[in-house]
Formats: sequence, structure tokens, C-alpha cells
Amino acid sequence: MNDEQLQRMMEEGRPVPPDHEDLQAYQVLFKALQQSPSLHIPNRFASRVSMRIQAKRERVSNVRFYLLVAVIILCSAAITAVMLLVYAPAAAAGILSVIIAKKWLWIFAAGALTAIQLADKWLQKKTTGKLIDEH
Repeated sequence: MNDEQLQRMMEEGRPVPPDHEDLQAYQVLFKALQQSPSLHIPNRFASRVSMRIQAKRERVSNVRFYLLVAVIILCSAAITAVMLLVYAPAAAAGILSVIIAKKWLWIFAAGALTAIQLADKWLQKKTTGKLIDEH
């Protein structure tokens, strides 16, 4: 007698031969499965888990998007700089001198944009966490 036949016999309540080697293991298993679990799972547990997974996927997707945007901007700036150097060296020197003269403004602008993005992400994560816990 194989495991499937033994399982079917126990499910149907038919007598099982006492000499079967897995009989005791199956009896323990069936008794354990008949009892309700002692762990209490909240009603919206599955929806909370799926919301957290979705939020994590969105964060990963957003990071990839921001990296792609940064790469595109840097490549565009590099191509523009090369074209200016090749076709208008005097204009390139003038633009470079303005960038160097206003370097703290550029650094502040980049830092401010980064801080705004990080604060937005922090607030979004905090708000999303509260929404998940409320459901």
C-alpha cells in the first residue's frame, strides 16, 4: 500500500492495517490538521502583505527610474560639452567660467533637489506604512 492509498483510507475513515510503517505518522498528521491553528491572523493580513510588496516594488522601480534619468542627464551634458568644445570653443569657455563662478549655487541646487526627493520618499514611506497598518 502506498502513501496515497493510506491517505485516502484515513480521509474516508476506513480501517487502516496496523502493520503499515507510516501509520503512526499519518495519524499524528491528521490529528494536527483537524485542529484549528492557534495563531490569530488579522482579517486584512493578505492585503497588507500585498500592499507592502507593491510599495517595495514601486520603490525599486523609482530608484531605477531616477538612476536612468541621472545617466541621461549626465550623458546629455557630456555630449553638449563635447559639441560646444568642438564647434564653439569660445562659448564653451564662457559657459564653463560661469559654471565655475557659480559652483556653490549649482551645489546648493543639487543638494536641495536631493533633500526634497529624500524628504518626499521618507514622508511617502511613513504615510504608506500608516495606511497599511490602518487596513
